[in-house]
Amino acid sequence: MRASNAFALFSAREGCCNAILEALACGLPVVATDVGDNSWFIRNDINGYIVPVDDLSASSRALEQVVRKLPWKKSDIAQSLPVGDWGDVALKVDDFMRRKLAGTRAGVSDARC
Repeated sequence: MRASNAFALFSAREGCCNAILEALACGLPVVATDVGDNSWFIRNDINGYIVPVDDLSASSRALEQVVRKLPWKKSDIAQSLPVGDWGDVALKVDDFMRRKLAGTRAGVSDARC
C-alpha cells in the first residue's frame, strides 16, 4: 500500500473494513461506499470520499477528485484515524502488553482490555 497513491473499495456490504483502516494508516486517501463503518473513518476532502453504493458516476467523480488533489499529505491522513498511524498503534499495543505482563507477574488476573 505504501507504493500506492490512493485506495478504493466499492463494496455493497461491510462491517469495519480492515483494508480501509490499513490504507488510512498508510496515509492513502480512500474512496469507498457508504456502508458499514466507512463513513465513520472517511471524511470527504480530508482523507478521501464516501460515495453511494452502485453509483458509478459518483465513484468516478470521487476518484477524479483524489487524483486532482495529488499529492495528499500522508501524515495528515494517517493522523485522521482515531487510533493514529501504525507507530501510534504499535506503542499502544506495546503499552497494553507490558501492563498485562506486569499485572500477571504481580498475581493480578485481569482479562479486560
